[in-house]
Amino acid sequence: AINGGFVAGNPAFADDFSPGCLRDAGLSIQLNGGVIDEYSGPQLVHTINSSLKWLHEMMRDRGERLEAGQVILTGSIPALHTIEENCEIRVDSRPLGSVHMTFTS
Repeated sequence: AINGGFVAGNPAFADDFSPGCLRDAGLSIQLNGGVIDEYSGPQLVHTINSSLKWLHEMMRDRGERLEAGQVILTGSIPALHTIEENCEIRVDSRPLGSVHMTFTS
């Protein structure tokens, strides 16, 4: 499968962020303790913004609205990575936080 799911953390709201805090945004993906992908600054924010803009325009054109509790997936910023059974993945995302997952067979 190309996608086995997604990991959801606490909801994030616009009021949670100070002006300009995303200038220092960063994303780091580690596989078994080694960094396999990193993104930061404008590159990271541009991808998220362009995905949200597309969603807004598509829903507006269709006369649709988001409902409370719906999840927005903005797409994959880094390339897709194959993982093997029995591995550990850690994703650090400034300013949102981090997640650690262990896959076992």
